[in-house]
Amino acid sequence: PRWAVDTIERLTDRAKAEFVLAIIDPDKPQPSPFRTRVRKFVTLRANLWHLHNKLFPLAALSQNQSVRLDELWPTLATRECRTTLHGKWTQRFEPDDVTYLRGLDLDFILKFGYGIIRGEILTTARYGVWSFHHDDEQQFRGGPPAFWEIATGTRVQGAILQRLTDRLDGGVVLDKVWVNTEPLSYRRNLARILDASRDMPARVASRLASGRTDRLLAQPVTTSAPIYVAPTDRQMVGFGIQLVRNYITTKRANQAFERWNIGVVRAPIHRFLETDFVPTIEWAPYHRDGMMLADPFAILDGTDLKVYCEEFSFFSERGWISEIAWSPTSGWGHIRSALDDGVHMSYPYPLHVNGETRIIPECGARDGLTLYQRAPNGLVAAGQMLSGHRLLDSTVFEHDGRWWLLATPAEDEPNAKLLVYFGQNPEGPWTPHPENPVKTNVQNGRPAGTPFVHGGRLFRPAQDCSLRYGWRLVLNEVLALTPEHFDERPVRTLGPFGDSPYPHGFHTLSACGDYTLVDAKWQGFNSKLMRHRLARKLLRRAKSMEPK
Repeated sequence: PRWAVDTIERLTDRAKAEFVLAIIDPDKPQPSPFRTRVRKFVTLRANLWHLHNKLFPLAALSQNQSVRLDELWPTLATRECRTTLHGKWTQRFEPDDVTYLRGLDLDFILKFGYGIIRGEILTTARYGVWSFHHDDEQQFRGGPPAFWEIATGTRVQGAILQRLTDRLDGGVVLDKVWVNTEPLSYRRNLARILDASRDMPARVASRLASGRTDRLLAQPVTTSAPIYVAPTDRQMVGFGIQLVRNYITTKRANQAFERWNIGVVRAPIHRFLETDFVPTIEWAPYHRDGMMLADPFAILDGTDLKVYCEEFSFFSERGWISEIAWSPTSGWGHIRSALDDGVHMSYPYPLHVNGETRIIPECGARDGLTLYQRAPNGLVAAGQMLSGHRLLDSTVFEHDGRWWLLATPAEDEPNAKLLVYFGQNPEGPWTPHPENPVKTNVQNGRPAGTPFVHGGRLFRPAQDCSLRYGWRLVLNEVLALTPEHFDERPVRTLGPFGDSPYPHGFHTLSACGDYTLVDAKWQGFNSKLMRHRLARKLLRRAKSMEPK
């Protein structure tokens, strides 16, 4: 299938792996005996599931459409390897095939086919057989993959890459990803987790190439998660009801109005690491109909702060960069537009180099990143960096003698994937990290503010979008940040600020000296905005029906 081909191409391109052999299973799956099929039909086992797959075939997914290996790799060696069945499910490779494969001195075998394999094949390659499980193994074992997350209302779905052992569901987890569940379609949900999992083998192989074998030699996973099989007819009826509920919930959420606002805390950012720290937030007195402020960053202007933030209009569905002063004695000043180029902008991250400050706003509609400098009338362009990439929430900082850029891709799981680039200076050249994306985790991947060092340890604010975008924030401790390796772990979850006027979300934490800036949201409904959205929708539909 196409997703498997993409996985192999990422292995060869990014991890510089050499694809030396395709192991082919020549035995096609046999249909169940007639008696078994009759029994399943009479007992209402999987009839609706099979009908669903007939009406909405998985083969129609672009990720699942078959691609011929001999067309992509005409000179690739192949070997057909039959297996013998031991017990009801276990497949074992023939001794001659195991001997042949062992003689190739393989680093690893990546499994896309066969069933439950055991025996000597698992130790034929130096680092074993790697296999996908497209579910979170701590919640769902068995299958169908990516189905039960929707059926049970689970908001986040996982997938693992594991080194197989002889124990069923007891492999060594090499890598894991988490993305939001697509609640309205099983096919789209399966496509989403297949897409998210394609980077895992290349990421693990990159670690292996740099000599890091700790995860390969870790202890096998233990799980007590229930084992699922194809849904019964009764479960498929429940699945249909769940889809209707999800549709209603999604439509209702799409009509909600999010009123974000920004605030200042008179405490340094490291105080947010303290479990008993309760910040006092001085919110901006901003009240404009159908508009909001978010993504605050600041620079010191004497004893005052010059705060740059996103100002967004729900009527135009576009944001721009605005500037507002804050004084420790007199509080918030007047707001003014600092940068409006007619395209959506947000996350105006400040970059301090050689005593000068540049602002790097997010603009996912454009290629590369534009640096801006302060001017009397706002911000003016002062340079370009990292062309050829469309990035969101770009966060640039110096650490251990190098400059680092952390961001998320604009069009590929932007709430989950984290990209890392490094260079000797902010002007470039920037080198993509060999493990990119270094992680895929909707619970703590996307950047959310200023990285900071406290007690000799580096911390990074990240968004948790597992419930919804902009839900809450996580502080990660960065354990490794080198040109060869990235690793971090969550140490504190923050927000939302339930006892504030903005209790429904929190997604920026930025530092400016002894002050910290935050944003948060109130979510509800705005009848004027709902009418405006309906009018825009009807207008777009009318235009689409006009004769060309």
